[in-house]
Amino acid sequence: MIGNWSKAMVLASVLSLGTTACLLQPPDSYSVGLVVASAPPPDRYEVYGYAPGPGFVWITGYWQWSGVDYVWISGRWEQPPRGYRHYERGRWQRTGHGWRFREGRWRH
Repeated sequence: MIGNWSKAMVLASVLSLGTTACLLQPPDSYSVGLVVASAPPPDRYEVYGYAPGPGFVWITGYWQWSGVDYVWISGRWEQPPRGYRHYERGRWQRTGHGWRFREGRWRH
C-alpha cells in the first residue's frame, strides 16, 4: 500500500514531466498568443531572385520566438491558395506587456 507521502512524490514527478514536455515544444508553437518581453531584432535583408513559376508570391521572412531567443525564419516562394493573390506578412506588434506576433495570412 502506498502512503500519502509516496503518492505526493509520484504526482509531483508526473506534473514535473508534463511541464518539461510543454517547454520542449517546437519553436513555431510559441509564436501564437505569447507575449515576449523584448522587441524582435530588425528584419533581415533577403535576396529572393526570380519566382520559380508564374503566379508564385514571395513570403517575407520573419523573427520567431523560440522560447529563449528570436530565430530568423527565411522567406520562401509559395503559390497562393485558390481565390487569393496577396500575402499579408506576419509581424510583431507592441502590446501593453511586450510584443505579440500576428501570423501572416493570404488576402483576396
